[in-house]
Amino acid sequence: MESLKLHSANYKPGALVLGTFLAGAWFFVLTWFATAYFIFPSEPGWAIILVVAASAYMVYLLAESRNLIQSLRHKFTLTINKNEVTLQVDQGKAIFERTMPIDCINTIEIYRYWDEGSLVLRGKELSMEIPLWAFPHDQSRIVRLLQKSHAEVISVP
Repeated sequence: MESLKLHSANYKPGALVLGTFLAGAWFFVLTWFATAYFIFPSEPGWAIILVVAASAYMVYLLAESRNLIQSLRHKFTLTINKNEVTLQVDQGKAIFERTMPIDCINTIEIYRYWDEGSLVLRGKELSMEIPLWAFPHDQSRIVRLLQKSHAEVISVP
């Protein structure tokens, strides 16, 4: 079995679309605050309700924006050799590593989504998820190389 070491792409598929929707949502929050400001003299009750609702939605948007920015900073390194599969995740402040011996892999589950495809390696006691979306140009190489381990391949639509 050949060895393979891959580094993730510098972008996440779908991040541009999600970022665009988040920017639109932030525009609406600002619009709701401006509307509340202008209707306050004539309808103070509705203005307060609008500010409370916009504030609650703003908290949600802050959390989603933070999650998007953090996920864009993750860098993945996948190493496959004749003995093991290793996935290293660099989250900026911490680096996590997960290793699974090749001979322990019983099934390979392939989940193909256009922006969140993943590969799940399952063994008797271990399992490991590989984010295929992070390696958009090498997905078929990864699958072909892991199929050589003689594990059962299950394609999940």
